Amino acid sequence: MRKRRLRSTRDAALVGVLTAVVVGATWYVMRLDLTHHSLIALLPQLLLAISLPVLVYRSRMRSLSAAAADFAYQLRMRHLIESTGLGVWELDASSGLMHVSESWLRMIGRPPTASRTLSISEWHERIHPEDRDQIVASAHASLGASETMFQLDYRIRHEQGHWIWVASRGCVLEFGADGAPGVMVGTHSDITARKAAEEALAVAAHEDRLTGLANRTCFMERLRSTVDAGRHDPRRHFAVLFLDFDRFKIINDAMGHQAGDDLLVQIAQRLRCCLDGIAKSSGVKHLAARFGGDEFMVLLDELDGEEDAQGITAQLLDSLSHPYTILGREVQSTASIGITTCNQTSHDAETLVRNADVAMYEAKRTGRGRSVLFSEKMHVRLSRALQIETSLRKAIGTSQLSLVYQPIVELDTGRRTSVEALLRWNHPVMGQVPPGEFVPIAEDCGLISAIGEWTMHEACAALARWQAQDPDAAPHVVSVNVSRAELAQGERLLQTVRSALSAANLRPECLLLEVTEREVMRDPAASLALMHQLHGIGVHLAMDDFGTGTSSLGCLRDYPFDVIKIDRSFTAGISAGPDTLAVIHATITLVENLGKTSVAEGVETPEQLAILQSLGCHYAQGYHLGRPLAEHELLARAAAPRVASA
Repeated sequence: MRKRRLRSTRDAALVGVLTAVVVGATWYVMRLDLTHHSLIALLPQLLLAISLPVLVYRSRMRSLSAAAADFAYQLRMRHLIESTGLGVWELDASSGLMHVSESWLRMIGRPPTASRTLSISEWHERIHPEDRDQIVASAHASLGASETMFQLDYRIRHEQGHWIWVASRGCVLEFGADGAPGVMVGTHSDITARKAAEEALAVAAHEDRLTGLANRTCFMERLRSTVDAGRHDPRRHFAVLFLDFDRFKIINDAMGHQAGDDLLVQIAQRLRCCLDGIAKSSGVKHLAARFGGDEFMVLLDELDGEEDAQGITAQLLDSLSHPYTILGREVQSTASIGITTCNQTSHDAETLVRNADVAMYEAKRTGRGRSVLFSEKMHVRLSRALQIETSLRKAIGTSQLSLVYQPIVELDTGRRTSVEALLRWNHPVMGQVPPGEFVPIAEDCGLISAIGEWTMHEACAALARWQAQDPDAAPHVVSVNVSRAELAQGERLLQTVRSALSAANLRPECLLLEVTEREVMRDPAASLALMHQLHGIGVHLAMDDFGTGTSSLGCLRDYPFDVIKIDRSFTAGISAGPDTLAVIHATITLVENLGKTSVAEGVETPEQLAILQSLGCHYAQGYHLGRPLAEHELLARAAAPRVASA
C-alpha cells in the first residue's frame, strides 16, 4: 500500500508539471502571435511539450512493468511453496496470532477458503497433549542456545479427529524487548507415513513376521531385564523354556515349506492361547518367542516356585501334543522342552538360554515329547561331547584311530572262520574313548562317512596281509559295520567297497557288510536296491542286531542277507527261562530254513555256548570265544579256544 501511495504522488507531480508546461507553451504561442515573432523561436517549447508526455508515459509503463514482475514473482513463489506440500506459517507473539497458508489448512483438513488466521491458543489446543511439554522444552533448549533456527516433530489433530505427525521447521525473525521470540516463521510437513513406517520397522525388529510372536531380539532384551531384576530380588521366581518340535523337519521336507509354515503358525497359536489361559488363572506373566526354525522360547515370570514352571510345562506339552491339520492332512509333532530356572541367576541371559537348550536336547535324547529340568551334569556331558567331536575331527587319518578284530567261531569245529573289525580310539588326553560314546557323535556331526571309508580300506588291507602271511591261519572273511549315513550314500558306498577291494587285491566274497534292520528301514526301497548291487559284485551281507527291530521277518524274506546276527540281548537271557529259549530256537530254525547263516553275538559264558550248540546255532562270537585283537596279534593267537562238542 505504501508503494502504491508513493507511485500515485509521483504520477500526480508529473502530471502537474506537464500541465504547467502545456499552459506555459500555450501562453507563449499567444504572445508570439501578438508579437509576430518567428516560428523558429517556438521550436524549443514545442519539443518540450511533446517530449514530456512521452517521458511520463515511459516512466508509468516502467512502474507498471515492475509491479507486474513483482506480482508474477510472488505468484510463482506461492505456487512453488504450494507444490511442495509444505504448510507455511507466521506466528506473532505480540498479537497472539498465527497466519498460515492454504497448504497448512489442507494439511489439517480445513478448506482453503477457511480463515488463515488462528490464535496461538487455538493452535496449542490442536497439539497432542503428550507433545505439548516436549515442544516447549525443545523450543526453549534450541533458543536458549542462541540459535534462531529450530525443528520439532509432533502431532496435530486433524479436522476428522485423528492425529497426524508434522515436522515443524522454522526460525525467529524478530525478538521482543525482553529478548523473547517475537515473530517466527516456518513450515510444517506431513510425516505421518514416515512415522508409521518407523513404527512398523520398530515392531518388525521385535516381532516374528510369520507367527506374530516376539523374536529372538525381543526375548533376549526381556530376559536380560528379568535376570537383572532377579539379582536384586531373591524372592522373584522365573523360568526359561526351550521348545523344539519333534519330526518337524520330516513334515517340512515331505509336505513342503508352506506346510511347515502353517504348522509353525498353529504352534504359535496354541502357545499363545495356552499361556494366556494360564496367565488368567494364575497371574503368571509370560513372553513367548520364536527363536528360529522350529525353536521357540517361553519366559515365565512371577512364579511361586520351580514346581510352577514344571506344571505349566506339562500343560504346554499336553496342548502341543494334539494332532495338527495341515493342508487337509492330520500330522503329529510333539515338543521336547528344556527348562532352566531362576536358581541360576548368577548366570547371564545367554547362559540361561544355553542351559535350557542343553536340557531340551536331553529331553530329545531320552525319548522326545517330554520336558527335562537342566542340571550341571548335562552341561558336563555336552561339553565332553563337544570335546570329542573336536578331537575326533583331528584324529581321522592319525594313529589315534585303530581297528581290532573279534573272532567269529564255527561252533561245530571251533575254527575261527572270520573276524569283525571294531573301531577303537586312543585319545592322548582322554585315553580310550568307548565306541558307544564317540560313534553316535560321529554320526551326528557328519564324520562317520569318512571314518567308515577309512575302516573299509584298513580292514580289507589287514585281511589281505594275513592271507599273504599265513593263508591257513588267516580268517576267510572280514566283516565291517555300515552306518546309516554310509547306507544313504548309495552309489558312493558301492564305489568305496570296490575301491577298498581293488586296493587290497581282495576277492569280494572275503568282505561281509553288516547293517542293522533299523538303518535299512529308514529308506527300504533305496536300501534294497543298493544291497542287490552289493550282492551282485560278490560282497556278502549280514543283518546285525536281529530281533531288536519291528519288521525283522519282512527283512529276512525280502532282503538278500547271507548272515543273520542274533542280538546279544537274546544271548544274555538265554538261560532266563523257557520262553526266551523257545524264541531263540525258533529264530535259529527260521534262519536256517531260509538258507541263511545264524551268528549269535555276546557269548560270555560256557553255559550260553552249550545252549546255543544244542539249539543248532552254527556260529558265535563273544568274550568267551575270543576278545578283540590288534592286527599283529591275530595270527600270533591263531589257536582260538576249542569249542567242546555238543
